[in-house]
Amino acid sequence: MSARHCEKPFWGVQYHPESICSNIESHRLIVNWWQAAYEWNKRRRAQRSDLSSPSHHSISAETDYHNSSQPVTAVETNVQWLSSFLPPPSDTADIVEALRSENYGSNLILLESCVREGLPVNAETGRHSVIGIAGKNAVHVQYWTQTHELVVHAGGAELCRTIAKSSDVLHYLEAFMQDHKADGGPPDSPFWGGLMGFMSYEAGLETIDVEPAPISRKKPDIWFIFVERSVVIDHVSGACYVQSSIDNDGAWLAATRKTVLDSSRPRDDSPPPTPSPLPAPKITSQPLQSGYCAKVTACQANLRAGLSYELCLTAQTHILTHEAPWSLYLGLRAQNPAPFAAYLNLSSPLDATEGVTLISSSPERFLSWTREGEVQFRPIKGTVRKDSDMTREKAEAILKSPKEQAENLMIVDLIRHDLSGVPNVSNVHVPQLMQVEEYTSLYQLVSVISSTLGPNYSGIPALAASLPPGSMTGAPKKRSCDLLTDIENHEPRGLYSGVLGYMDVGGGGDFSVVIRSAFKYSDESVWRVGAGGAVTVLSDAEGEWEEMCAKREKLLKVFGVA
Repeated sequence: MSARHCEKPFWGVQYHPESICSNIESHRLIVNWWQAAYEWNKRRRAQRSDLSSPSHHSISAETDYHNSSQPVTAVETNVQWLSSFLPPPSDTADIVEALRSENYGSNLILLESCVREGLPVNAETGRHSVIGIAGKNAVHVQYWTQTHELVVHAGGAELCRTIAKSSDVLHYLEAFMQDHKADGGPPDSPFWGGLMGFMSYEAGLETIDVEPAPISRKKPDIWFIFVERSVVIDHVSGACYVQSSIDNDGAWLAATRKTVLDSSRPRDDSPPPTPSPLPAPKITSQPLQSGYCAKVTACQANLRAGLSYELCLTAQTHILTHEAPWSLYLGLRAQNPAPFAAYLNLSSPLDATEGVTLISSSPERFLSWTREGEVQFRPIKGTVRKDSDMTREKAEAILKSPKEQAENLMIVDLIRHDLSGVPNVSNVHVPQLMQVEEYTSLYQLVSVISSTLGPNYSGIPALAASLPPGSMTGAPKKRSCDLLTDIENHEPRGLYSGVLGYMDVGGGGDFSVVIRSAFKYSDESVWRVGAGGAVTVLSDAEGEWEEMCAKREKLLKVFGVA
C-alpha cells in the first residue's frame, strides 16, 4: 500500500525494510525516496548541504551495541562430578523414580529430552536430559505479580522480602548467578547446577508494562530453586554425569552414581500391582466453538483496524482427575515424546498449601545461551495436524501458504527486534528460516535466530528483553498483549505461554516455551491445559478452532477425556 500527496513531498509506503525477508529492493526504495526528496528540495529550497545520496552505512539488526554491564569473571566454587556410561536401553523415567526414592523430601525437577526408538526426538535441541535435585535447605526465589512481592527463602527461613517488578526479579537472578559462578564441571554437560524453574506469562507481561490479569496469592508467577545436585544424561553418547557443587559431597556422588546405574539395568518384568479404581476424570470447563470463533473474529477486527499484525489467541480447558501427576507425565511422554518435555512438582517450605505441578511435552525452545556465548531462539509458528492422509509433502505445501509463512516471519522479526539494543549481544542472524520439522502428532514451521554474547557476559538480559515469548503473543508485542488481555476476558494464562528452564552456574542457560502442557496449582483441584494459535487477517475461524483442538488433543487423551 502506498500514498502520495499531490503537491507536497510526502510519500507513504507500508512495508518493513528491517524484515529478514526484505531484499535489495527495499534498499532501492529508500534510495528512490531520498532522491525524490532531494529533487523536490532542489527545486523549492536553497541547499544548505550536500544531501545528494543517502549514507552508505548499513541499517542492520546485527549492530554491536555499547557494552553497558560488566562481564562476569569471579569463580569461587568447583563442581565435583562422576561420570559413567549407561547400558542401553536406559529409561530416564526409571532413573528419576530411583532418585525420588533415594532423595525423599527433595524437589526433583526433570527437563527431559525424550527418545524414540533409542534416539533423541530432535538431537539438535534435545540431546540432554537434566534432573535437578533440590534438598530441603535449597534457596527458593518466588515472585507474585498480584502483590509485587519478591521472597527469597531457604529451609523454611525467610531471607528476603521486598516489593519489586518482574524486571527487578530478573536483575536479582542475574546477580544471584554472578555470586554463584562455578567451574570444573564436565565440559560436555550443559548444566552443572544452578537455578531451575519457570516464569509465567503474566510475569512476562509485566516486563513490557502490560497489566497482568489478577491471580491468586497462592500462585507464584516466578519460582526458581537453586539446585546444587544434579544428574545429566547425554542421549547421543550414552554418558551420564552425577554432579554436585556442595563441598565434600563425594559420598553422595558415589551413592547416586550407583543408584543411576542400578536403575538402568534390566529388571524383573513381573507386572505391577493393580491400582485401586479411581473416579472417572472429567472436563469441568472448556472453550466452546462458537465462543472461540467469535474471539478469532474479534482478533481480525483489530488486525483490520491496524492495531496489530498478528494475535496469538489462546484458551484453557480445566480437567478434574485423581490420577497421580507422575503417572500423567509418563503417559504424556509416551503419547507425545518431545525435545523439551518436563516434570515439575514444587512445594514451598514456607507454606505447605503453596505449590505447583507441571507436565510438559513442549517442542519449542524459547532461548538458550552457551558458556561460550552462543545465543539461540527457535520459534514455532505454523502447524499442520498429522493423520493418515497427511504426508510431509502435503504439510510442506500447506506451510508454504502466505498465512503460515506470515505467522512465522512476523515472530522472527519480532525476536530480532527484541534483541536489538540488548547490551553485549551482537551478530544477530537467521541461519534457519521457516523450515518444516516433524513431531509425533504435528508438522511445525520452525525458524532459528542466533546471536553472540560478549565474553563472560550473561544471557539473562536477553531473556529479560524477550519476554513474554513472541510466538505466544503477536506483533507488535506490547499492543498485541493489551488486545489479547481484553479478548481473552482477562483470564490469566499462568504457566502456559510462559517459559521453563535453567540458568547454569557455568554460565549457560536454556528455556522452553510452556506449550503442549498441563499444570495444577496446589490450592486448586483442576488441571489447566492451554492451547491456541496465531490469528492473521487470512485466518479462517473454523480452521483456528481446529488448530487449537489439535494442539490439546494429546493431553486430553492422557487425561482420559478425549
